[in-house]
Amino acid sequence: MSTSWSDRNRFRAQAGLTLLEMILFIVVLGVAAVAMLAALSGPLSGAGTQTEVVTAAQVAQARMEVMLGYKRKNGFPSDNLCEPDPDPCPGPAACATPAGWTVDTACEAWSGNGDTSAFQVFVVTANGPASSYTIRTLVTRLGN
Repeated sequence: MSTSWSDRNRFRAQAGLTLLEMILFIVVLGVAAVAMLAALSGPLSGAGTQTEVVTAAQVAQARMEVMLGYKRKNGFPSDNLCEPDPDPCPGPAACATPAGWTVDTACEAWSGNGDTSAFQVFVVTANGPASSYTIRTLVTRLGN
């Protein structure tokens, strides 16, 4: 049984990929993979920093809540909101901070309009390994 030239060409056309086509495919796939990794590495490199900023905000907010709850429960002094020290820590377990973190608290006079003696500003700063976060809350003794 003999096969014609047209049949042979048809079989060759369906025989598969050549070595050159395979090498070209691998090179194109490699370039695409490198481009994808480069595009994704930028946003992922800052993920640790964002996590630390969120942790700092949570630590500062937690300490502020402890301070305000303590003052609400025990009352505010009539002459100076900052006496005694508004921070009840160290003490309650709620004052625990993550490893490597410290919390600084302060009480400042308010310099706004009106009767400034009735207001104080509680300041909490959470200091972490590479970042810090400060929050301030205006506190009044009006209504006591």
